[in-house]
Amino acid sequence: MKKKLFFSLLIFLVLGYASLSKAYCQTLTPEEARKIAIKADQAEIYLYNLGTDNSFEYNGYLYAFLPDSVSTAEKLQSYLHPIFTETKTENLVRSLELITRDGKLAKVSTGFGTLERWEDASISPLTTNNKNEQIYLFQVPFGEEQDYTKYKIVFQYQKKYGWRISSKETTQ
Repeated sequence: MKKKLFFSLLIFLVLGYASLSKAYCQTLTPEEARKIAIKADQAEIYLYNLGTDNSFEYNGYLYAFLPDSVSTAEKLQSYLHPIFTETKTENLVRSLELITRDGKLAKVSTGFGTLERWEDASISPLTTNNKNEQIYLFQVPFGEEQDYTKYKIVFQYQKKYGWRISSKETTQ
């Protein structure tokens, strides 16, 4: 009886551990990576491409308020966290050079757009020894010619959020 109970417990522990390990470290497919990269690109364009509506002058620069959906630090963090890790979110927010006016976030008004076609990007996996991290090389076409930009994007798996971008850099 004790032997049977011991083996039953052992099997339960082994199967439970295997399923927990699998749940914790999911594989990121190239198509899932593309979807996250497209969301990241859309978020960056949304934050950088502010027009002159609701604009004001401050220290010789024309500033525009961020849209209501991201008008406070808390809303901005909530918007970015499903896509980017905490560190990447902090770096992105820092690059926006935000100011607060009348309780709302604002940034220098710039025209920012892109002709990059992330949906047509070719994607190649790069090797990593960290099972909670996957790296992909994206070759993103832009314009009408055969031009492209290469990005090395590091994705990090976090139990609470799933796969998110921890870094994105252009490469040669």
